[in-house]
Amino acid sequence: MHPLRINQDVRREIMDRGFAWIPRAAWSIGPALEPHWQRLGDDWDNLELDRHLEGGARFRLRRYGRYSWSPTDDALAALPHEAYLQPAEENSYAGGVSRSFAPLLASTVDNPFLHALVRTTFACLPLSDPQKGKAWEVRVHQIRIVATPEGPGLPAPEGIHQDGTDFLTLHLVRRHNVMGAETTIYDLDRQPLQRLTLRDPLDSLILEDPRILHGVTPVHPADGTTSGTRDLLGIDFLFCPT
Repeated sequence: MHPLRINQDVRREIMDRGFAWIPRAAWSIGPALEPHWQRLGDDWDNLELDRHLEGGARFRLRRYGRYSWSPTDDALAALPHEAYLQPAEENSYAGGVSRSFAPLLASTVDNPFLHALVRTTFACLPLSDPQKGKAWEVRVHQIRIVATPEGPGLPAPEGIHQDGTDFLTLHLVRRHNVMGAETTIYDLDRQPLQRLTLRDPLDSLILEDPRILHGVTPVHPADGTTSGTRDLLGIDFLFCPT
């Protein structure tokens, strides 16, 4: 199968700045993978309501799953489903709460494009030699933010934050009838480093989480009268040598 490639020096950008912005134009998707990318996007139409939003809000739908990743063996294997937990100091909105999200669909778990995306982005990370040879946990988040005429959708209700992982990647799947969702990258003193908006499918960010913070503005319906959606794929990489 033709590999998935990124045609820019992502590793150097992360080393220099703590993050890399990868527009759709920098990705090269082989013809054998393209149908799997399209099918992966279809899975966002089968997400379930996030029941851990304050006040019973309904602006977010999601699914969640985990893999183990052994770089030396090139082995990516699904792990048993479990609740998602972030410490309160990392997530002021929902930290300290064991959140039970719907699991990834089987079609998502086994999707060849998703597997290629994990391998391709991992290969770009600036890692030490021990990190390259030990096990990692990979967490996959499928998220749909819904904006309605009655209220905005909040991609990051916790505000400016870190996710509590080693590296995270954010990939736009699609935007439909929305405006907003500007991402700002900050240094640890909360000084802005860059502002950008994921607009095209597969526009992406890779963030070295301990070095930076990020936040995203709300989304509103672009036409002002009907609902809009923003679909995002998030992938966390956690170093788990034991």
